[in-house]
Amino acid sequence: WGDLAVLPASGGTPKKIMEDVGWAEWGPDGRNLVVHRHYAQASKPQSITYQGRSIIELPSGFEPDSFSLALSPKKDKLAYLERRARNGTLVIVTLEGKVLHRTPLSFRADHLRWTPAGLYAICGSLDGLDGCSLGQLDPRSGRLEILYRAMGGMTLFDVSPEGAFLLSRNGKRESWIGFTNWKKPDQPLESTLSWGYWAQKPALSSDGRRLAFSSSSFYESPEKSLLAEAKADPREGSFTVLGDGSVGALSPDGKWVLNVVLNDRGNSQLRLLPTGPGDDRPLPGEWSHISDQIHFFPDNQRLLLSARK
Repeated sequence: WGDLAVLPASGGTPKKIMEDVGWAEWGPDGRNLVVHRHYAQASKPQSITYQGRSIIELPSGFEPDSFSLALSPKKDKLAYLERRARNGTLVIVTLEGKVLHRTPLSFRADHLRWTPAGLYAICGSLDGLDGCSLGQLDPRSGRLEILYRAMGGMTLFDVSPEGAFLLSRNGKRESWIGFTNWKKPDQPLESTLSWGYWAQKPALSSDGRRLAFSSSSFYESPEKSLLAEAKADPREGSFTVLGDGSVGALSPDGKWVLNVVLNDRGNSQLRLLPTGPGDDRPLPGEWSHISDQIHFFPDNQRLLLSARK
């Protein structure tokens, strides 16, 4: 939130008209604004105002942003979301402050847009499926008619009068990048050493030719332990999925990956995964917590770790 200013359509200097604003849209008369007031002082309640008067006070914990409120096409009603961690409530009020609908939702919705064809929103995971869905909301029942699904995040920017949607699909990725002076010592060569979303906990072999790391994404669950191996040309890598669970350490000789996996009781267990031919080797014991800092001794036979029973 911040200051609200008006800028001439022909350009020029913005004119500040109000402070402590989280969202605003022109009202039905085209001159006055419907404004979400959000104050820095936690003791001062958030509210929706129109023509200088408060329409409704918003509940404590309301998550304000430009996507959680929407005016109706006739600009005589306002829809907003009271959001919680996993679900929320759709509220529709008149500009006189009368609550028309207060509908509990069985999912977490966001990015409201209200058009003559209906009320649209983006929602999170439905029916146990990953990703997001675009749908049309029924304000009376709270049901969502799904129109489009996508993996990862999604933002609904606008809906045309003809019913076309302006969307973006959003994703984040963390990768490990290596640099080498392969063939040209004076020109470092960049090489991608991992793939997938959220590549974490890297462990490099002593010769630098094997990289073990953990990876997860919107597409797969649970977390996987992976191994990347360098070829003659480091721009050509190969990747092997070793198994479920996260990487704890890679032995100095590059032959074993220490893997941390959760059992049915929610405790962590350790096992050794071979980077070449061979069988997994479970290690005895289980732990309620294992630190991320796990190390092999140089002899490849002993481990140093911090854990709690």
